[in-house]
Amino acid sequence: MRLDCYYLLASLPSLKFPGKPPVASEEFLATCRTQLGDADYALVDSATLELCASEHPVLTRWRDWDAGVRNSLAALRARKLSWPARDSHRAVPMANTSYAWLTGVVEAPSPLEGERLLDKARWRFLHDLQAGQAGFDLIGVVIYRLQLQLLERWARFDVERGREVLAGIMNRE
Repeated sequence: MRLDCYYLLASLPSLKFPGKPPVASEEFLATCRTQLGDADYALVDSATLELCASEHPVLTRWRDWDAGVRNSLAALRARKLSWPARDSHRAVPMANTSYAWLTGVVEAPSPLEGERLLDKARWRFLHDLQAGQAGFDLIGVVIYRLQLQLLERWARFDVERGREVLAGIMNRE
């Protein structure tokens, strides 16, 4: 166990989905900057919900799983709308992975509920990914960063703003 990561993670507030982010990413990264070496900090900083380019094994597993989810979701949505399948999907290893649960995302009663189901699955995947590790190590710090970004994503959702955007789209047609 690395004591720098242990002390860092022990000093941070716990994260719960759904919930409000107890700390901002900027503050979290500033704390990491003072507690971790340059290479470790660069790894934590590179961990994003977007398809990151890092070749670290944990970030590769995250990237491949999330790309598989996105590919499968795009195929399900295309099928639902009777659109042709696209060849632009990112090639990812799909061995022993089932995305059958994505049907619930596509059939959710609202786009917001679909996103909630999607991010709940992302949270669970990250939790399971960490469960296979020691917990209070650099991987734990990386996963904390990703989960914090999920909470921040949800903190930005604004129902009233969403209604305004939808009304604007509907009025254009």
